[in-house]
Amino acid sequence: MKHEDIYERWVQEKKGVQVDAALAQSVMDQIRRGQAERKKSPALWFDLTRRIDMSRWTKAAVLGIASLLGLGRILLTLHLLLFA
Repeated sequence: MKHEDIYERWVQEKKGVQVDAALAQSVMDQIRRGQAERKKSPALWFDLTRRIDMSRWTKAAVLGIASLLGLGRILLTLHLLLFA
């Protein structure tokens, strides 16, 4: 028996398998959910950077917060190195 014959027989057997319609809907729902989750993250960052870029006050606030966080990290590192 050739490989093509085996394959054709397998195809004929599988054509008769009944699949529940809810299975296809479930698979499509999971695909859509996964695509929606992937779309949310980049859009969120894009919207955030666009809002920061629109206002001078927002830019100043972000820069100030980042500076304070950086200074706090430096102070924490010095504290751990000198007093630990």
